[in-house]
Amino acid sequence: MGLEPLHGLKDVDLVYFKNAQSESDEHSERQRIKKLFKDLPIPIDVINEARVHEWYLTKFGYEIPAYSSTEDGINTWLPAFSIGIRPEASGIKLFAPFGLTDAFEMIVRPNKRQITEEIFNKMVLHLRKDWPDIQVISWS
Repeated sequence: MGLEPLHGLKDVDLVYFKNAQSESDEHSERQRIKKLFKDLPIPIDVINEARVHEWYLTKFGYEIPAYSSTEDGINTWLPAFSIGIRPEASGIKLFAPFGLTDAFEMIVRPNKRQITEEIFNKMVLHLRKDWPDIQVISWS
């Protein structure tokens, strides 16, 4: 395709799971991590998956149940983006509950576990601006 490696990336999500973390503590953690990665060419979006249910209603207009782990949160993302990596002593652990095919083949399909059709369609419109050749699997 000839695209730059970071083409279309607005940010990188760095997610973690820490129960009983206050909003203030999460903010401090976010600032600490952003400072560590300040030299990256794109912003880091730091999210404690244990607290997503606390702000989801305000951002998206409906409530969701609390996640039980980072993986539980990743399971709600669009399959092409449901990819997590974690450094471990033995190397890197990959978590891709839907596999990697959609990411490599530029296929965008809905994950109906959490989002609505309206949200999915808005995401597709946004994604098509940077990647007009994506293959979209319709909601129905």
